[in-house]
Amino acid sequence: MSIELQGKSVLLTGGRAPVALDLARKLSACGWTVYVAESVPTHLCTYSRAVKASFFLPAPRISPKEYIQGLSKIIIAKEIDLLIPTCEEVFYIARYKEQLISVRPGLSVFVDSFEKLKMLHNKWEFIEYARNLGKIVPRTWVSTSQDDMRCVKQQLPSHLILKPVYSRFASKIYEINNNNIPLPQINVSENDPWVMQEYIDGKQYCSYSICHDGIIYAHTVYTANFKAGKGACVCFEHTGHAGILHWVQEIVEKLKFTGQIAFDFIETPEGDVYPLECNPRATSGIHLLSAQKLNHAISFLPTSIEQQESKPKMLGLAMLLFGIGQCKCWSDFKNWIGVFRRSQDIVFSPADPMPFFHQLLIVKTFYAICRKNGTSILEATTHDIEWNGEML
Repeated sequence: MSIELQGKSVLLTGGRAPVALDLARKLSACGWTVYVAESVPTHLCTYSRAVKASFFLPAPRISPKEYIQGLSKIIIAKEIDLLIPTCEEVFYIARYKEQLISVRPGLSVFVDSFEKLKMLHNKWEFIEYARNLGKIVPRTWVSTSQDDMRCVKQQLPSHLILKPVYSRFASKIYEINNNNIPLPQINVSENDPWVMQEYIDGKQYCSYSICHDGIIYAHTVYTANFKAGKGACVCFEHTGHAGILHWVQEIVEKLKFTGQIAFDFIETPEGDVYPLECNPRATSGIHLLSAQKLNHAISFLPTSIEQQESKPKMLGLAMLLFGIGQCKCWSDFKNWIGVFRRSQDIVFSPADPMPFFHQLLIVKTFYAICRKNGTSILEATTHDIEWNGEML
């Protein structure tokens, strides 16, 4: 099955994200007319030559219905053929998908159902889903009170990972590796559950796939070597992994999934692959897809599934701000230098230089938000678009 969309109009949301900038450039190079909608006034795509126009909308987390109304107006005014979310606004768009489709006959909204995305985003429900399919998973428990957590801690493994059921960037992750260490004082309740997960030692991998009706049209796996904070990768290099590809194919086929989907895995020294969590949206794996492959994938045109591009990609500014800080010895530093020298910066492009030179202005914007809300700068980047299980 294929659809004839190349050369038409596409609306991207989440223009603050490097994945949106990269997507805009690649689609523009393939003949698409690219528009962007955002709920922050200044973002990476604002200054890109690949974007014909950028629109400012209400924050979906605060005003979801007004956000959808704003998208509808853009879709009508610019005769949009394809809508692709890139960040956590995907949940709001999925929730109101039918409403968006109704405003323009023939519009394609590249997301699956809200119920599927909700299950995959929930770190407890996703692990249970994989376990019920017969997959090996880390032993995982859901807790709705400090008493629950204490009970798990006393009776089960001494090395545990604690994280909210809904979270991103590993921004609120705690590692407990000794039964004598007290639990952190965190807010856990029926409305804000946390998972306690058995720690699995091994090598971390991330996957990213573009799918339609249970079929994968593009797929990449990369290792997580340098990060911003505990979870957000800042350097990406494709590596083939047949076991992970097979794992993803089985899940995607079972769900008949449509859209973008990403998973985090740990592979043990024995070769067992454990899923940790799922992100049913765009992730940095998109940087490892060529423009042609990406265009074929979103148009559902037959192509080789796995991306074989060998050149690493990086967020250069983040590598300088965060990656170098992870070097604990001279050997680490030499490795960082080597990776930095051979990696291609995602944001900088000689043909489209302005996003690169406005990065610090954008960082300043989110820094002001994190100071105001008392969060990390990574958390500030999603404060107005994230979804944490609220009723919609």
